[in-house]
Amino acid sequence: MRRYIFLTAVILMTVIYVLITVFGVSFINLWRNDNIHNHIGEEVWLTGRVVTLPALPRAENQAEEFTPTMTFVIEAETIDIHGVITPVRGRVQVRTPATIDVNFGDRITGWTELAAPMGARFEGGFDFANHLRQQDVYVTSHMRLFEVVETADNIDFSLTAMGIRIRQSILSSIDDNFSGMFARFYPNDEVAGIVKSIMVGERSGLTHQVQQDFSRSGIGHILAVSGMHVGILFSLLSFLLIKLRLRKTWQIFIGIFVLLLFMAVALYTPSVTRATIMMVIFLLAYIFQRQPDQLTSLGLAAIVIIVINPYSVMSASFLLSFGAVTGILLFYPTFNDGLQSVSQRLRRKTRFGIHKYVRESLALSASTWVVTVFITASFFNIVTFGGFLTNLVAMPIVAFIMVGGFVVWAVSWIPIVSTVAAYIVAIPVVFVMELARLIASLPVWFFVPTPNVGIFALYVGGLAAVYILTRKKQI
Repeated sequence: MRRYIFLTAVILMTVIYVLITVFGVSFINLWRNDNIHNHIGEEVWLTGRVVTLPALPRAENQAEEFTPTMTFVIEAETIDIHGVITPVRGRVQVRTPATIDVNFGDRITGWTELAAPMGARFEGGFDFANHLRQQDVYVTSHMRLFEVVETADNIDFSLTAMGIRIRQSILSSIDDNFSGMFARFYPNDEVAGIVKSIMVGERSGLTHQVQQDFSRSGIGHILAVSGMHVGILFSLLSFLLIKLRLRKTWQIFIGIFVLLLFMAVALYTPSVTRATIMMVIFLLAYIFQRQPDQLTSLGLAAIVIIVINPYSVMSASFLLSFGAVTGILLFYPTFNDGLQSVSQRLRRKTRFGIHKYVRESLALSASTWVVTVFITASFFNIVTFGGFLTNLVAMPIVAFIMVGGFVVWAVSWIPIVSTVAAYIVAIPVVFVMELARLIASLPVWFFVPTPNVGIFALYVGGLAAVYILTRKKQI
């Protein structure tokens, strides 16, 4: 049964991708019954509530003589055209001058012209419209004149509101304890930026050079909150709940709530959503006395995400997270068994084998690489082998940084203790930064042209052949 659920997810992803890219089928307004896009091209007073955190550009990317701008998404409520107020529905990405403090949940109003997002300017160029569709946003607006008419209600206990408040608290704690750390060597607050990225996926504090080094060294995935981070959090939570000796049912329900809350903290990114859905399905299976299955959970998670927003199949984040888990589930046992056989032969001949941790890390890197290499080549025009080197030491360091970051947040009300804890966490942060810089300087990566359909067919066929030839039992 699990084979058919997973295959259904893959087929559904393929069909929707073809419908969008080849036949131009539109999935706009599939479930939400929005109408704001019907007013594109009109000048209106737009009123709506802010539903994402405002994003500010880095100072180094902004000329001093220009007023900085911020972008955020609002859930539109009304438009006013020549005194006629009309209720509307739908999400709008708003760009405004960063002259007024705007927070999640605030209601704003401003004079603007509603516009359609710009697509790719040339073949293979960045498609901004497609990027916004992955967030259920189909209208853009540049408000040169706006005001906050109602501030956020701090007693809002919705999952999203609580997640945003926790996220802001974590970011504030990191700013207080990590900002300026080792400024002589890292003047752009790279240490604080990496901690923010690993803990909650906030990448605005990362310089282009840091992101480039991590990407070329094959560990760019640790800077985007993903299934690995969800797994680390769940492991920490399970340890604490076991120590508290709660009943199994209570442990499961608390675990589900914390995972859903962390999904809100991470702003519902595709990789975290997919990992959370998988984990929730796993936990619910225990409640209903059924044997949980990873491949079924992955397939169901993908189907749920695609049904909610079909444009997710165009997202590099979603495809990379889905592909990485698929590679682990399908190819990890084969690679691990192969390395174990090599280790046994080496041990018989030389008395030295491959350590279990090294073997498992290499098998994990290889199983994710073979499935995601085409995706990274397609979206980023790069192929790297650096992950085979860096993942050996980066994975436990990421777990330490993430857990240590939560400790700093928990004790942030004790100044001296939080400062000492922050310096302890900062040491492995610096180490992984320098490691990424070193590996990126080696010839372990290269640029490639965007693969065509023929190469994709050969790639998929090769993966299928490898799996069929190496599998030991039916899925």
